[in-house]
Amino acid sequence: MQLKKISQVFGFAALFFLVFSFPPQSFSAGKMNKISNTSQSPSTNRQWTEDEDMLIYFEAVTKISKNALSRPRHEDIVKNSIKSYLKTLDPFSDYLDSSEYALFRKFQKNDYTGLGMEIEKNSSDQIICIPYPGSNAEKAGIEFGDVIEKIDGSDVSNKSLLTIASMIRGEEGSRIDLVVSNKKGRQKKIRARRSAIESNSVESDYKNGIQIIKISRFAIDTQRTLKYEIEDLEKSQPVVIDLRDNPGGDLHSAIDCAMLFLDKGKSIVTIKKVSETKPYKSLKNSTHRKIPVFLWQNDKTASAAEVFIAALTQNGRAESIGKKTYGKGTVQDIIELSNGSAILLTSGYLQTPDGSRYHEKGLEPFHPVKQKKPGTTHYMKMVTKLLKKNKSDSRKDEVTRIDVPISSDDIDKDDIDKDIKSDDAWFICFDKYFNTEVDARYMALNVVKSLNKPDGPFVFQARENNEISYFVCLGPYGTKVLAEEKIQEISEKMNISMFMRKGKDIVEAPEDQIEN
Repeated sequence: MQLKKISQVFGFAALFFLVFSFPPQSFSAGKMNKISNTSQSPSTNRQWTEDEDMLIYFEAVTKISKNALSRPRHEDIVKNSIKSYLKTLDPFSDYLDSSEYALFRKFQKNDYTGLGMEIEKNSSDQIICIPYPGSNAEKAGIEFGDVIEKIDGSDVSNKSLLTIASMIRGEEGSRIDLVVSNKKGRQKKIRARRSAIESNSVESDYKNGIQIIKISRFAIDTQRTLKYEIEDLEKSQPVVIDLRDNPGGDLHSAIDCAMLFLDKGKSIVTIKKVSETKPYKSLKNSTHRKIPVFLWQNDKTASAAEVFIAALTQNGRAESIGKKTYGKGTVQDIIELSNGSAILLTSGYLQTPDGSRYHEKGLEPFHPVKQKKPGTTHYMKMVTKLLKKNKSDSRKDEVTRIDVPISSDDIDKDDIDKDIKSDDAWFICFDKYFNTEVDARYMALNVVKSLNKPDGPFVFQARENNEISYFVCLGPYGTKVLAEEKIQEISEKMNISMFMRKGKDIVEAPEDQIEN
């Protein structure tokens, strides 16, 4: 095996409800799980009576029901108290009584459809519309960020998000009237018809000889269609994946799409809950690892689309271009209770491969587009600029590239930086190999961004059986002990395994250093 130093890189570092005819498991672009009722009713399980606080609550409900002027029912007091408490947790958690939950389940059948949009409850308890491009919602005049105020004459204030989703759904072809207000507070009346959303979520076009694949949402068919679109691309042929205005869709579809570009074992997303952490990783090696990928994003790119972007960019597989994304990454569970009611509970966050949360923060692009409302032309200019830079860097590497064996007997002492080759100097390296130097540089740039002024990073080239690969290392560190401390800290933060390498085994090629 032969190894050499190539360069040191400095620089930059929901719940959504699909209100159309998808089955319940496709309801959230973040994630929503249904937890079946496994608890016993209070009449058969009296353990709660051993809890003094529960006894006080029961006593208070009884006293209120007996002595209040309005003589409220026990069930109304319990419902309202649970709803009020859940609202103090976050905007998404809620309680549905048995009739509300029964209505919700009824309208999840495939016989019922919606308008082709997602809805979200914000911190002000407003219901935000996120229509899909080309959907009946958009055609009827609903815009991204519009707030729903009434549905068929009924005020939606204080209603749960699941209840409102059920109100929007109905028989295909049936009419629905909504009153919404835009970001300026101006009201408008919307009349639309419910219909099943078209299954095709992927469209392809060419501009300046570059294929642009538009993913409008992540649906059941998205991975299959995306795979078809890229399977004939040559290894060095760039592709743009346009995720602008993509509000999310099905989380698992986004995970499957990310696997098309990532090698086996690479982190895609992690669901972090109080009781458990569930990572999702790529299941097999990608056959498209050499295709240069550019991702287009804007402030309407959300949820599952953000998962896809983070998976590719933070694994050094793509460069993102555009504006900061929307920032939607929570996990909700539907927990059924013994009396037929249910709790909608926010139970966790979606974490990107580097372990960070993007909820309410969004994802910054690697390459921001400065225009306030950039169009496709502005995005294409950035792609062209980056392709020219990468091609220039590639030509420079071919001129300066050298091959030096790592065996200490063959090392030319004059070509090695004393600090790097010192027996006491150590590097810690990410256990991730790339077929091209450009891909490794993307990884290095992401490391800089994620770790905030790390030591390095360096990109190294390794040769084995005439096969060349590239990997990223941090350092050098003066002692093995220090390197061991760093490897534990960084591998946990980046959620990726690492290994150590002695400085004396690394040969530097000074001409290859990148200027930034």
